[in-house]
Amino acid sequence: LERDRESATRRFRPPHPALVGISVALVGAALVMSLGFPERLPKQSERALVQRFRNEQSSGDGLIYYGPRKYSAEFYTEGAALHTTSASELISRMDGPGRCFVAVPSYWLPMIPSPVKRRLQHLATWGNGPSLYVERTDMPDMAGIDPSRTSPIGN
Repeated sequence: LERDRESATRRFRPPHPALVGISVALVGAALVMSLGFPERLPKQSERALVQRFRNEQSSGDGLIYYGPRKYSAEFYTEGAALHTTSASELISRMDGPGRCFVAVPSYWLPMIPSPVKRRLQHLATWGNGPSLYVERTDMPDMAGIDPSRTSPIGN
């Protein structure tokens, strides 16, 4: 009988109270963050970006993602969001009718060519996520001259 008690005690060993306490604290912190501060949690959704685009857009304007494809953006725009990894395609879209809104993830910003960067005006950034830019309308028409290949007067 004593042997059975010993073997039963050896079989079930409750977890250390510190381990239980840490686990409960982590679950509690996750619940508090998700319920109390949802805006501070990382999001994979492009909903806020698409909403900003819709608030700013006029008839004929378009949204294009430069970088990886975002299925969430395609969902929220009902398939209207375009996608490219080609700078030349981005430029041709910007040269088309209407203003071009460009969404770029932060890690793709250095990959935007300088002539394109000069044509964009920053609208918003969502944490470490994407930034939204709009094509500048205050740029003078230079009749095909690339400003990045010209030098300032007097130099």
